[in-house]
Amino acid sequence: MIPVLVAYLRGLHDGWHQKRMLLLLYLANVISAYLVTLPISLILKNALHHTVAASQLMEAFDITLFHTIRNDFTAGTNFGLFVITYAFMYSIMNTFFAGGILKIISDGDGFNISRFFSGCIVYFTRFIRIFIIFLFFIIAALFLTGSLAIIFISFSQNAPTEFWPVVLFILCVIFFITLLALINMLSDYTKIIAVVNDFYSMLDTTKNAILFVMMSLRKTTSLYGMYFITGLALFTIYWMIERFIPTSSLAGVLLFIIISQLYILSRIWIRLCFFSGQYIFFRCSAQGASGHE
Repeated sequence: MIPVLVAYLRGLHDGWHQKRMLLLLYLANVISAYLVTLPISLILKNALHHTVAASQLMEAFDITLFHTIRNDFTAGTNFGLFVITYAFMYSIMNTFFAGGILKIISDGDGFNISRFFSGCIVYFTRFIRIFIIFLFFIIAALFLTGSLAIIFISFSQNAPTEFWPVVLFILCVIFFITLLALINMLSDYTKIIAVVNDFYSMLDTTKNAILFVMMSLRKTTSLYGMYFITGLALFTIYWMIERFIPTSSLAGVLLFIIISQLYILSRIWIRLCFFSGQYIFFRCSAQGASGHE
């Protein structure tokens, strides 16, 4: 079985060398972001044209002012439904592209746009079924976390200080994030196993992924955690740089946009590294297991 550190480094290496695929995914993210921000930008343009509030928002975003604008200019618009719809469509888009990503990774012949979209189409229906299966996992995680939160609230409602309620709330958040990470990792390995073995039953493939992760729990979680920490480090760097960029001038706004786009690129790169590293780890583990038989 391949060492976790080797799989991690090879995943970083392979993700970095998929620049054309990285660019394609970046353009898809830019287009989807433009489509969702277009109605909001039109609202702000109509509401703030030739007003003092426009210059105030350039200096610092005022959420109260934005809510006022939204209520005045978007009567009858359900923003919550809008956000949920966008999140759903974004998830479907990522599910679609996951097939192309894993097709390129599994072929190992470098990026080819026709093979990429061939993988997107071939695996889309299977990956949609995986998406639905793990959507139920997420709902179960929400229910479990909510149940724990209710229990914690009942224990801490008579607490003399806010210390324990805050601590218990933080524990609930950490617990939920951990569950989401585990679900996401299982979803990744389910997709990888479906591609490697060309499986069609996604329920059976999900069972195989769960068995594989449980049999190598320390290594699979360590590998996932290393990529997660790498992504967290990139976010921290972005956040530290972004907070010192003045947006009161055109140069500052342009610099902010450039830094933001570089961060988006880094997020997509980390996603490629996740798939590549986990794919390498699974293939080497599967070959090692077959070699012992």
